[in-house]
Amino acid sequence: MIKKLYFYFVNTLIGIGLILILLFIWYSVSPDWISRNIISQLVSHDTKVFIRKNFIEKNFQKHINTIDKNQFINLGFKKIDLGFDYNDKKNLNHNVYQDLSHIDLWRDNLILASSEGNFFYFKNDDLANFINKKIKIESNLKNLHFPENIGFSVKDILVDKNYIYISYVELKNNDCLSLIIERAEINLRYLEFEKFFNPIECVNRSETLGNILHPGQAGGRISSFGEDKILFSTGNFRSADVSQNNDSIYGKILVIDKTSGSYEIMSKGHRNPQGLYSDNKIILSTEHGPYGGDEINLIKKNGNYGFPIASYGEPYSYNKSDEKFSFKKNHEGFVEPIFSFVPSIGISQIIKLSNSFNPKWQNNYLLSSLAGNSIYRIKFSENFDKIIFYETIYIGERIRDIIYEEENNLILLILEETASLGVLFNK
Repeated sequence: MIKKLYFYFVNTLIGIGLILILLFIWYSVSPDWISRNIISQLVSHDTKVFIRKNFIEKNFQKHINTIDKNQFINLGFKKIDLGFDYNDKKNLNHNVYQDLSHIDLWRDNLILASSEGNFFYFKNDDLANFINKKIKIESNLKNLHFPENIGFSVKDILVDKNYIYISYVELKNNDCLSLIIERAEINLRYLEFEKFFNPIECVNRSETLGNILHPGQAGGRISSFGEDKILFSTGNFRSADVSQNNDSIYGKILVIDKTSGSYEIMSKGHRNPQGLYSDNKIILSTEHGPYGGDEINLIKKNGNYGFPIASYGEPYSYNKSDEKFSFKKNHEGFVEPIFSFVPSIGISQIIKLSNSFNPKWQNNYLLSSLAGNSIYRIKFSENFDKIIFYETIYIGERIRDIIYEEENNLILLILEETASLGVLFNK
């Protein structure tokens, strides 16, 4: 009996060992597939975060510029748990995306829109004291089409005077993706939205890479532009040809009249614009490259930014043994980016930081990132034709949105992996 048990025990160990060896060999050949289809299924999200924070990052942070090691000033940082649960069924965005999306400020309140169009507000003074008093705002926005496992819906919100705008992806006829903007007059008890920008054009599945719907590559940022217009960035949903098509609204930055809803194309040749900043002098856009080549662009009227002809990235199918690049590695005939990140940082929003934040941080811009898990403090040249310097400040999570709250002198970040609001402040 003991010999049989010993035999089964030894053979079980050998079997487990062989399986682990095979998995190791398979992982060496195809790490992305193993991570996505095996490790992600067997290891819980909380366990992955615990391993990363307590083992990988503790060693990693010895060698990088973290919040407390940044140059020149003493920064404090706290997280406020927003009380959203990870949605395992939807498996959103590589198992890290939480049920939240974008933020903006109205009077003395921070307004947050979740990925499915649920609205909440917080008093800024509560946030300054790291208190979460999240209050739900009811609305008539009930019909956002949110298909399982293909991406998320809300792309941005914008507070412009007493109105709030929301952009989101809509699935039409189960086969065609479109970008919509709705608008409501702000009332913290109830938001009555109406369609503001509702294009007929949509990108059909048959026109996309691999005939797969790609709502994540939608763009969708909104920015105020003068007194009577807004800017709106649109991605190409991985239908590359629309970016150069003058008859398409996709792969563009649009100027939309706030009264009539009419629009014109400001620029084209975009892939997936993620961040948008404008004032009376300049328009800055940040853009996801393909495999490498995230961009910061100075947007010019009628400018062509080159995609899918020119990019400092390459298709995701790129192999180092390939003899030639697929994209031009200069933007001759197109507008060059101010800067391009290789490898990509998963670029997201860009803002201009008020000089009142800290006297040592003057004329600075802040850039957030997803894959980079960092914010980047940037100083541009006077003509915005190059970056003088950038400082990487490691946060440790994907950062979807960033905003400056002047009254309490805070930098607020949407942190995806812990569903938190990050608060940066001067010590």
